[in-house]
Amino acid sequence: MLDTFAQFCQTPDQRLVCSAEGSDNGDELVVRITHRLNPGASAAALLSVRSVLGGAAEELLGFFARFNGATLFVDERSGTAAISIAPVELWDSLTEQYQDLREDLELFGADDEDDEALFESDDPFLDDEFDDDALDLGEDPALQAWMDSAVAFAEITDSGSLFLVATDGEGRGNIYFFDADLGEPELFATCFAEFLARIVYCDPPRLLQYLGDLVSYGDGSTDTQWLPRRYVVGQR
Repeated sequence: MLDTFAQFCQTPDQRLVCSAEGSDNGDELVVRITHRLNPGASAAALLSVRSVLGGAAEELLGFFARFNGATLFVDERSGTAAISIAPVELWDSLTEQYQDLREDLELFGADDEDDEALFESDDPFLDDEFDDDALDLGEDPALQAWMDSAVAFAEITDSGSLFLVATDGEGRGNIYFFDADLGEPELFATCFAEFLARIVYCDPPRLLQYLGDLVSYGDGSTDTQWLPRRYVVGQR
């Protein structure tokens, strides 16, 4: 999978055809994209991967020995990128960012509960048997356990949304997408090889739209946000 990923990143003449957010006038912006691959990690960094990830480290070790991170779907003109796989040295700060975000979301949720108590309704049409706690992912001990020990290793650039690898529990080695707005993890891949495969084999606009339209490009002259809609590769 590493050779396939490298080949994808080095394929010339890749472009994203974008449409303006919120507009249906048919205007399009063609963005030429490249992918940046970092040199392999140092021996010390690879030891850190093994230490931090434990039994979930094996697949990632091969990748980071060859590429200590990558920046994907880069518009060289504006510097905009889509997915950033972080160098090992940045994992601690990304994981701290993730844990801080979780705390903020939990505090926000607690404020919502207080507001609901102030505005309780006697509406007879409300279903008293519906259990709101059933939707509270934070109450699931198994989910809570792996989320506490998860490591953030990649992000949707400049969005705050992260990719996590589970290091504990039955799902150890799973890759999750953690949306900064929703605060709920969603299974993205069952292993790191599958994570790379989804980048390589999924239609890029479909992949980026799946991630919530968090990636947009600029035209250099207006504030319009251009969202990827088609992927083109090769000479016209």
